[in-house]
Amino acid sequence: MKFLKANVKTLSIIGALLVLLIIASFCDLNISKAVADLEGGAYYSKNGFGVFWEVFGETPVYIVPSISLGVIFFFVYRGKKLDGFKLIAFSALIAIAMLGLNYYGSHKLVKYMITHRWIKAITGIHKTLTICGFDLVFTALWLFVASRVKEEHLKSAAICALIAIIMAVFSQGATQLIKPFFGRARFRMLYVLNDYSQYTDWFVINGKRSVPDFLLNLGVAKDGYKSFPSGHTSAAAIVFGLLAIPKYFPKLGKKWNIAITAFVLLYTATVAFSRMVMGAHYLSDVTVGALLSAVGFLIGDILVDKLIVNRKKQNN
Repeated sequence: MKFLKANVKTLSIIGALLVLLIIASFCDLNISKAVADLEGGAYYSKNGFGVFWEVFGETPVYIVPSISLGVIFFFVYRGKKLDGFKLIAFSALIAIAMLGLNYYGSHKLVKYMITHRWIKAITGIHKTLTICGFDLVFTALWLFVASRVKEEHLKSAAICALIAIIMAVFSQGATQLIKPFFGRARFRMLYVLNDYSQYTDWFVINGKRSVPDFLLNLGVAKDGYKSFPSGHTSAAAIVFGLLAIPKYFPKLGKKWNIAITAFVLLYTATVAFSRMVMGAHYLSDVTVGALLSAVGFLIGDILVDKLIVNRKKQNN
């Protein structure tokens, strides 16, 4: 009973997503046919709303963990938790993690910008330098944001940061492990074929499959069989980590609690819907993508609460 009361919001979100998944099990294909904005046999939609979120929808999975790493660094550094070689090693580890995370995020950003012709196609050293430039700018920006956390809030912020990192590791790890295992065909690939016989329900395990050459020549991407679950949605749902803020900053009050919850749900739903508009995912794909992050948040919150927060209370 205590567990339910302490996690009522997260459990309610998970429950709602499970209900949505049941609904999707019966009407996935029909919903995609009604919602997807594809035309002329093209694999990629030109829908402005969908394109915008395809480019930027994943950014929370790079922003939230980056700021979280920065917060943890300043918590350790300002609190003098480490010194000497240990501090140098810790600082190097944080720097490598942030740079690596933002390099990958910058790579994806440039990739989508080129795909949708927001920038000219670049290759080789020019592409690498562009990605590295974005990487350095983003890393410096998120580190600066983390440095603005006031001293009296740093401990609570570090707890929230740790929850966010655990959530990100779980949801993204699970997403990437599941995709090739299920090998589900994307709706937009079936649209290009004008043949929906390859459609399978989300719970059908197809195994790893490769897109044949004739489809690659038609413009289908190599990830045509990686529909389930939605990586964009699980990445966008990293904003669920913000739900920890009202819990560990109770002075913010009820209005901030409502505002943060509304933002988290609205942002995730927007990105999820945009993936369906692009024909990249079915309703069940985006639902499970969001579900993985919601479960990841619950796991992170429980672990941090049990292993750190409650242990400190007992020691005091």
